[in-house]
Amino acid sequence: MARFDDYAAKHRTIRAAGGTGLRSIPAFRAWALAESLARQPALLLRYTRVLFTQPLKRQLLDYLGYGLALEGMSAVDRTVTLTT
Repeated sequence: MARFDDYAAKHRTIRAAGGTGLRSIPAFRAWALAESLARQPALLLRYTRVLFTQPLKRQLLDYLGYGLALEGMSAVDRTVTLTT
């Protein structure tokens, strides 16, 4: 965390001096988190990814049928409208 604080302080100094700045503070925080994740075991990273992606996959599958039904109804409506 000290490394992030050093970057943030440097960024504020550059911005206060009217410079363009290096990168945004959230980007520095993202790099700090990425570095901490890179030090973790591979199995932990795999299960962490599964933990975060599983609810998204479930939502996608839950609404897939509904979305396909709407798309099918709009396709039928377009063909009926074009032929009459």
